[in-house]
Amino acid sequence: MIQALLDYYSQFMTISNSSPVIASVIALYGAGVVTYLMRNVPNKLWESLTRQLTTSLELTNAGFDGSDLQFKSFMEWYQKQPWARMSRSLSLNSKNYEGDCFVGAGVGNHYFLYKGRIFRIERSRLESSGSNMEKHQIIIKGLTRSHAIIEELVSEFRFKKEDDELYVKTFSDGNEWQTHSVIAKRPLSTVILNAEDKAELIRQIDDFYASEQWYRERGIPYKLTIVLYGKPGTGKSSLIRALASHYENNLSIINLAGYSDERFSRAMAAVEKRSFVLIEDFDSSTAVKTRESKKLSMPSISGDDSAGSLSDIFDLKSLTLSGVLNTLDGVVSLNGVITFMTTNHIEKIDPALLRKGRVDLIMEIKYFQHAEVCQYIQLMFPDQVIPSGIEFNPIPGCDLQDLFKVHRDDFLTFLSHIPHKPLSDRVVPIRTRVLEVKEH
Repeated sequence: MIQALLDYYSQFMTISNSSPVIASVIALYGAGVVTYLMRNVPNKLWESLTRQLTTSLELTNAGFDGSDLQFKSFMEWYQKQPWARMSRSLSLNSKNYEGDCFVGAGVGNHYFLYKGRIFRIERSRLESSGSNMEKHQIIIKGLTRSHAIIEELVSEFRFKKEDDELYVKTFSDGNEWQTHSVIAKRPLSTVILNAEDKAELIRQIDDFYASEQWYRERGIPYKLTIVLYGKPGTGKSSLIRALASHYENNLSIINLAGYSDERFSRAMAAVEKRSFVLIEDFDSSTAVKTRESKKLSMPSISGDDSAGSLSDIFDLKSLTLSGVLNTLDGVVSLNGVITFMTTNHIEKIDPALLRKGRVDLIMEIKYFQHAEVCQYIQLMFPDQVIPSGIEFNPIPGCDLQDLFKVHRDDFLTFLSHIPHKPLSDRVVPIRTRVLEVKEH
């Protein structure tokens, strides 16, 4: 290579001595080639230097793993920094799920100081097709090579869920589970339920979580499906919320209305491990109703377990019984998911959905009986004593709670408004002994 360059140089000098004009043209052309080849060297050197001297952190609000919460939390943290007042590009940011908001950094570049280092924020929009949510990305670039400083920064701004809070998630149009709200946990001790039923629910869930290896070794889908049914107001949803609080799980809520087979399958497959899925009032979907009720509007074209209505077959966007059964059977990976389905009308549910193997436990949540009413009273009035001899009639939990809210400051008035048996119904007649008089 060097020898070739020397030969070219020797030829150039020969030409230069014999024809200076041609030599000048060749020299000018060579300078242009060298300049063209070197045009990107400064940019590449600068990019290489930047990569070596800076560290970047990326945040988006487009994920289903809580990244939207971290995104919002950072925006709120940054707005408290002194340099935030220098931002000229602003945006309106949601602060929480109750509608509170604040004005913060908008699309563009922003700066702040942290631990004596200067950081730049690059906020930009992301492609949002297929979703109603406008997606954004933030790249935080700091003049530091220390990962420890970045970790300290994350620890300072990251969203911190309180110990008494529970995430409620919904499946978005972008096919992602996103946090819909953050609600207070409910202690399981505050849920009044038949003692045997409560013990059975806890036993089933405890056994499920303790038996993962057992499921794996036998090739059984690691899932648990529980159906709770009962009249309105019996506290089915409150019970599930308390169970989620007890096991420190999030609640992923599905409303089957508007779901297709594909969407339902994707939603269940994307549920995080150790989550409770709550499908409330699942009898509201035509797909899960008995085929007798479907025949009232459209005759069935098949008689097997997976049969749906004629409209289901031709409407690919609808949810069908077959699609629900396949998903709940574990065709998609449910990986440790516990699914609760609630209904007020279990008689309307197709038997194929409720058979053993698909549903692990079916439990009726009944009205409060005398024992449960007494538990509720003792919970709300721990310093009061229930008069002996009183026997309460069955009552919906929601009605009892409403009575308590109205008469919470008057124990005796509260008791008097709870339906109870009249005294005459509780008196046991005294059996008299008839003496036989003998004639002498």
